[in-house]
Amino acid sequence: MQKNAQKALELAGDLDLLIRKMIPDTQDLDLQRLLKQVEADMMDVQHKLSMAIKLSSKE
Repeated sequence: MQKNAQKALELAGDLDLLIRKMIPDTQDLDLQRLLKQVEADMMDVQHKLSMAIKLSSKE
């Protein structure tokens, strides 16, 4: 479980970096806003995965 959660956390971090690179590449304000929302969602995912790793280490 912990190994899979760690891998998921790494992949989420990679996806977050990719999204961050996309934001300045567009001039469309609606698209920038959408990408920033996705970026915030990715931060939530990363936080939740970190918590899952911590909780699973207590088992």
